Order: sequence, then C-alpha cells, then structure tokens
Amino acid sequence: MRRSLVSLLSVIILTSSFNLNIFAKTNDNLIEMKEVEVEAYEYIQKVSDEFWEDWKGANLGKGLTLYDFEGNITAYLFPVQVDDNKKGYVIFSANKMLPGLIESAREGGHPYENVNGKLIYVGPLMYFSKKNFSDSKIFDIRMSKNIDKVKLKSKGPLSSENIAKFAETNNDISNNSIYATSSSQYKLISGVPDFQWYIGCSPTSGANIIKWWDNNGKSNLVSTSTSINALIRTLAEYMGTNWSTGGTAVSDMAYGIRQYISSKGYTSSVTMHRDPSFSTYKSEISNGRPNWVTTLNHPTYDTHAVTGVGYEDIGYMNAIVHDTWGSTSRDVWLRWNSYFHYVINVRVY
Repeated sequence: MRRSLVSLLSVIILTSSFNLNIFAKTNDNLIEMKEVEVEAYEYIQKVSDEFWEDWKGANLGKGLTLYDFEGNITAYLFPVQVDDNKKGYVIFSANKMLPGLIESAREGGHPYENVNGKLIYVGPLMYFSKKNFSDSKIFDIRMSKNIDKVKLKSKGPLSSENIAKFAETNNDISNNSIYATSSSQYKLISGVPDFQWYIGCSPTSGANIIKWWDNNGKSNLVSTSTSINALIRTLAEYMGTNWSTGGTAVSDMAYGIRQYISSKGYTSSVTMHRDPSFSTYKSEISNGRPNWVTTLNHPTYDTHAVTGVGYEDIGYMNAIVHDTWGSTSRDVWLRWNSYFHYVINVRVY
C-alpha cells in the first residue's frame, strides 16, 4: 500500500462576516506552477538523499492544476516517477499565504488518474471532481461516490473563504522553507498494524498498539485464538466506547487500555500529554515505541484517534500515523500543529 504524506491542516469554521475570496478577486497570492515545480523537484531530491532511496533518480511528471469548488486554484500536483515506474506524487500549495508541501505519496500513482472533469482539491485527502464548476453534483474520489454540493460539511480549508485562517494556524515552517533546518530527522517504526475501523477509532487504534506489543515481547497480551475484531470489541468494552457513535472519552481510552493490559498479567505506564509539543510526540517514537494520538477539529479527521508510528522533521514537522481508515494509505504523514489534542504514551512491562 502506498505511503502518503499529509500535511496537518486546521478545520476552519468561519463567521459569515469573514469573506475573503483570495483567488477569485485577485491573483496577488497565486504562485505560478513553474515556480512551484522547482521547489517540488528540490523536495524530492532532499528526501531521496536523506530518507527515501526509492526516490533516487526520480523526476516529476506533467503537473496538474487543482481547484476549489468555485474554480479558484488551490494547488499543483506533480507525479513522481523513476524511469517509467510510478513512485507517488507531491501536492504543493498555489497560495503565497501558505507556501510549500501539502501532501505526498511515496508509492504508486496519484488520486486523479483516470478522473474526468474539473479536478478539485480542498485539503489533505479531500479529492473531488466536477463536470464543470457550475454543476451541483460532486464526485468524491476517495469514497468513490457522488454527492450533492449542498450536503458538503465544509468547502475545505483550502477554499478561498478559509485559506487565510488556514494559513494563520499553520506557521510551523521555519522561514517557509524545507531548507531552513540543517539537521533533518526521520524515524518510522516497522511492524505496527493498521487495523481497519471497527466499532470506534479509539479501540481500533489502541488495538494497533496492543498487537505491536504482543508481537514485541509481550506475547500474552493477545491470545492466538483471538481475532482482531474480537480484540477491538474487548478494548471497546474496557474503554466504554459508545457502540452507536464510535466515540470514546480520552480519559477512558487511557483507563481502558491500562485495565486491559493488567487483565493479561502485565503492568503498564500510560501517560497523557494534552496539547503536546512535537518533541513530546517524537520522544516515544525515537525510542522505538508507537504512541496514541488524538486530533481535534482536524480538516480531514475532525475528532479522531490514530496510532503514531513515526515522524519526519525536514523543516516541515510531520507525524506519521496509522489512521484506521480503509480509504487512506497505511502510513499517513500529518503536519504537526495545535490540532493534535493528546499524545498518550503506552508502555508495557
């Protein structure tokens, strides 16, 4: 399964009085594709030199222009290829208020392959298409279904109405450049499961952690006869997950996983960090242990629980997570900012 880099963007809920229409009214903030293409090429070279050998000798394919629902340019997509082999893609912002990388995949093709019509991109993992910009019918590429425009929950953080607030809350890039840092860091823990959502995101992402510990020296945590869904159901019971909504209180997540571990004859340390720093998140990963992460008002995930499995610090501070969604890649890169609500460190002894 391809691995994708996804920048963490903030969900934007704006009042009706805030009505900037940046692209539609002026081109002052628009970055030309040829300028972005240079930065995109420099990015894949830096990544291939430091972390990702599969991009050695990679080149960019023909760029695609992406739009919001009203026809304003939001971003540019460039396929990444080595010889004739597809090696993912990069999506860079077309707005000077929020320059730089938004999303990338490191294997396979790109989400707009074989898609007809206008190509819509309004945020991380938010891929759509329309026959024309006046059409009320929208095709959700990731979910592979048609939806009506009036049923959209949000126009997305990259829409012209939301981009100013979006840019304001994403100021974590030093000097707006991936080259501002001299000490790039990367860590990805291998072997962490990415179980598909069942009952709730908290017991599912928690099961990723429990099963990893079971495979790494704590083999009595999960019986060989226990199915993954049975493990998730048991964790949901310990956590008090609402089986109707899939919701779990963060405090109940910590309490429940601690009780489950104890029931299997092990002791544990479960530490909660609210509004954590990136260094707090990185600490457990650097020591080779996955952690638990919750998001709040994230543009793609909203309120969600995921499993932290790695990080990339290359000017952009990215957490690498397993998000429990079957429609996304196994490894998802998220730009770090204040919309990470909790980091929960789980250690088993």
